[in-house]
Amino acid sequence: MCQAKGMLSAIGIVFCVITVVAGKCSDNAEVCDYIQWSQWSTCTRTCGGSGLQSRNRVLCCKQEWIDDGSCRDQCNKYDYYDSRSCGEVCLNNGRIKTSGYGCDCLDRSFGFCCGQLLPGCTPFPTDVIFILDSSASQTRDQFQIQLDFVRKFVEQINISWEEFQIAVITFSTDARVDINFNPYINKDALLNMIKEIDYRPGATFTDKGLKEAMEVARRSERREGMVTLTYAFVLTDGMSNKRSETRLAAKNLKSSGIKVIAIGIGKEVSHQELVDIASPGDTFSPSYVFSVGDFNALATILKRLVHVTCKDCSTVKHLSDIVFLVDESNEMSEMEFQISVDAMTSIVKSCNHIGEPDGPVFGLVRLGNTIETVIEPSGYQVQNNLQVKFQKLNRRQSEVCDKNQQCSGSNITSAVDHILLNFYSTKKRQNTRKFLVVLSNGKFENQNSVKEEIAEISKTSDVKLFVIGPGLDVNMDGLLSLANEANHDYVILDSNDLSKLDVMQSEFSYNSCKKT
Repeated sequence: MCQAKGMLSAIGIVFCVITVVAGKCSDNAEVCDYIQWSQWSTCTRTCGGSGLQSRNRVLCCKQEWIDDGSCRDQCNKYDYYDSRSCGEVCLNNGRIKTSGYGCDCLDRSFGFCCGQLLPGCTPFPTDVIFILDSSASQTRDQFQIQLDFVRKFVEQINISWEEFQIAVITFSTDARVDINFNPYINKDALLNMIKEIDYRPGATFTDKGLKEAMEVARRSERREGMVTLTYAFVLTDGMSNKRSETRLAAKNLKSSGIKVIAIGIGKEVSHQELVDIASPGDTFSPSYVFSVGDFNALATILKRLVHVTCKDCSTVKHLSDIVFLVDESNEMSEMEFQISVDAMTSIVKSCNHIGEPDGPVFGLVRLGNTIETVIEPSGYQVQNNLQVKFQKLNRRQSEVCDKNQQCSGSNITSAVDHILLNFYSTKKRQNTRKFLVVLSNGKFENQNSVKEEIAEISKTSDVKLFVIGPGLDVNMDGLLSLANEANHDYVILDSNDLSKLDVMQSEFSYNSCKKT
């Protein structure tokens, strides 16, 4: 509130330009009294803040004072003028911006007042930055697999200024922006640009790629009032030259509001660095570390971005059959066996929905001179009971096979074949993901034969095979002879190194999502 022109406000000097308009006196008002306040004027904005309303309170004056404009002088008083902000309304649960102008929109709404809604099955405007490892630790073929991952991702989405925009960064000794966000590019042109990205072998300065992504990332509101989401996919083996700087750069990227997904690829993979790079798990995915061959990464992102009521986007699924094969051959030490037991216990402990109709089930087979089934996969399992069974396992000592047992000769491939035949053919649940987790130090007599036999077995099987190498003395070539991807090989140094196994949860608990 302020008085007429030239008066001082109680809170500072405010010059109010007021046109003095004397009012008609009410029935009981005396000359030079104030009449009642006028009604508030219509707000200059209906919503979105920064609107203004005004009202005034004028003097009761004689008609001749009104006619000659002398009311203020005759009464020695001034008219009053009052104003207030208005329009602080946002629709669809939006909130006024801190600037007081416009709305921050939620719940798939957009516009100045959040009055418009995205239709179902339409993603939020999303910027996706791919950060690709072009260092010498990746072969040219592996770099091509990274480009194929980007290409397949792009093929599944709509490229437009209203939906997805794509940027691609490659890093080795330095980082380079190969494709920047471009509102005028279409999908075909983008796919051609991806095809032309060069392999640039050098050192593995992952931190430079992450820092470049921070520069490229834009929080632009491509729809007025709607904040653009940003995701960064880091494809690497996790073998960076400057690990502390990589962790710091990843932390800064995540702190800026960017969701970071790590995709493991390479001759060897450091799951610990992938975990350090990636955003923490949430209700959409227990882990944001994925395999380059697993498009659960794409399904998970679509699940996050597409309306939760979209009929093509399911909730997280847990329907997985998981069988452990633990190596008890003479090559395995007692310590390696105990780490294996702890690893299996840790996986079961972190797995949710055990015992539910659509939950995961576990089996356990051990391989020494014989192949012995210890735990049958069953839908009636109890999580605590499973953990106790694993922890009570004792290593068999030089057992011999009799006429009623299958002799393995410590042959890992025969054990794998036995499990695929007995568990996934005769005891198959419908529509489940199937996993075999082998725990071994990889000290096989003929690794080339193992690799060839596993490759042959894999041709007719849809079972995903993971390998856990316990201890410091594992043979990586042996472990790699079992798994199709290095990202499926885990090395656990000791029982304090089990957290990296949480990465498996992104495989065991997964999203199924299709955008139409």
